[in-house]
Amino acid sequence: MISLVNKTIFITGIGSGIGLATAKLLHQLGATVAGSIYYPEQHKNLAEIADPEAIFELDVRDSQAMNHAVKETVKHYGA
Repeated sequence: MISLVNKTIFITGIGSGIGLATAKLLHQLGATVAGSIYYPEQHKNLAEIADPEAIFELDVRDSQAMNHAVKETVKHYGA
């Protein structure tokens, strides 16, 4: 079994669909998950698997917002 303990993974579209399914799997494997959502109501989908401070509401087409989110994740988790 793969272990992702002490790994932080940033996932775009973490609030639903493939992104959410991936986040759940990675969380089960021990990873810390962070990522972006588009709709505020998607926060509820992540309550069990992600720190609210690691979830960023943004449009992935906004490169400045994406860069900020990734930098904040690195600052928060150190990786």
